[in-house]
Amino acid sequence: MRMKFIPLIFGLLLVACTTQISSLKQDGVTQIYKLGEQEMFRIVYGVMNSTGKDLVVNEVQGVERGYEVINTFGPDYLKTTVRIIPAEGVDIDGNVIKGYYYSIVERGNNPLLSTNIIENIKVELDKTNSLTTLFDFRKGVYEFDRDGTRLNKAPSTRQSNQNIESRLQKISELYKDGIITQSEYKEKRKEILSEL
Repeated sequence: MRMKFIPLIFGLLLVACTTQISSLKQDGVTQIYKLGEQEMFRIVYGVMNSTGKDLVVNEVQGVERGYEVINTFGPDYLKTTVRIIPAEGVDIDGNVIKGYYYSIVERGNNPLLSTNIIENIKVELDKTNSLTTLFDFRKGVYEFDRDGTRLNKAPSTRQSNQNIESRLQKISELYKDGIITQSEYKEKRKEILSEL
């Protein structure tokens, strides 16, 4: 009779549990952090990267961006995904406010693997004293395009080595033909080589 319960107990241990939290609604009020995108991503990444558990922080792309880590121990796991979402709205004085809020999902079969990311992100963001109450809330747009952990004003222009060589040849020809000056040539050459 005991042997029948062992698979049931093992199955219950593998059942996933989920915790979800968002900073958008706190005490029934819509609030966002009035921070720039770079600062918001830097703070969240810093917290996730400093868990002290040698976890790899992966980037989450898509409509809503952010980071995730997966903590494992044997067959147990806990995946923590933090999405950083742009928002805007009107404050009590009628000013248009732009900022960000976070949405955190922890999913796994062992909540004991939690790294306190949820609590630590709130603590670090609250230190900025930028939490602002909004009326007339709506989702915003990201200010930057993502490229790994870097933020760029324009989409990434990763160049292949072949393309870099052709660009170097082109500016060399422009210089030899007298179309650009020596200082312009050196400056552009340095810019192209920095992409390697």
